[in-house]
Amino acid sequence: MIRILIVGDALIDRTLKCRPKGLSPEAPIVNWEVQESIDLPGGAANVAINVYQISKALGEAEVIFAGPISEEIYKITRYSGCPQVFREINDSRRTSIKSRIVNASPFQQIVRFDSDNRESFPLEDLNSFIAGLLMDSKNQKFDVAIVSDYGAGSISKGVLAAVGWAAKKVVVDPKGNDLTKYIGCDLICPNLRELNDLVPAGKHEQEKADYLSNSLRNIPVIVKRGGRGCCLYLHGVGHEIVPSRFGPEIDPTGAGDTFIASLASALAFGQDLFSSVVFANAMGGMSVTKPLCYFPSKSEVEQVIQSLAIENKLEE
Repeated sequence: MIRILIVGDALIDRTLKCRPKGLSPEAPIVNWEVQESIDLPGGAANVAINVYQISKALGEAEVIFAGPISEEIYKITRYSGCPQVFREINDSRRTSIKSRIVNASPFQQIVRFDSDNRESFPLEDLNSFIAGLLMDSKNQKFDVAIVSDYGAGSISKGVLAAVGWAAKKVVVDPKGNDLTKYIGCDLICPNLRELNDLVPAGKHEQEKADYLSNSLRNIPVIVKRGGRGCCLYLHGVGHEIVPSRFGPEIDPTGAGDTFIASLASALAFGQDLFSSVVFANAMGGMSVTKPLCYFPSKSEVEQVIQSLAIENKLEE
């Protein structure tokens, strides 16, 4: 059976759907009436749910999230239909929350508030947890592990070492400017902003990607460009990939989570790197056509696969 591990920062994505009521009597600002409050698993928790949903369309897989999970996070994962994916390591940390106020109709983000917790959790808890996972599976390693770093304290050099020991391939979604903590991964997927944070200023995208690759032992680098797709940098050569279109962009929230979840899932099921990036790019294109943090249904994944198959035939 295919095994996929997700390690990282679980967050709560809170959306307040509102409508404008006019100017506030207290200050020259718009007064918003909250019509609905929605809490969804965010950050690495959203990545895990995406992997779970996507893998159902690709084949049978065991999907496990390893990280600090609060009771609040665990409760809202039940709405995703896959709480069994989440394994509690340490529930004592306060959960980071990203709160967005959105105009309900038409859907538009107005402002976002972040309540971050950057406390680290004991590495020995993760090591013993992963060792237990391997022991339970008679030392069968994970086919792919995703390290989803949201800058909330869960990811360190020690975590990368533990994950690298447990998985055949490690894919990283980075945050911050510390390159050294990602040494040992097999593939890294920054967006443009994250690439600029990781690499010194004054270089073009190609140069930055080469610098990043060389610093991490010549691994492939995928630069996510938002609505312009992505570029796979491999051995100093860039391969631009334009996203498939599935409708107008509504909300980019969580698109990077869908991208890395799709990429890792395709790799775990034996697809080559280029095909996996094309698939991930298309799934990211699908995700931005949906509001809020998005995790695809099996039929939507199959729709993307069918669309890519048609595109390939047209190219032939």
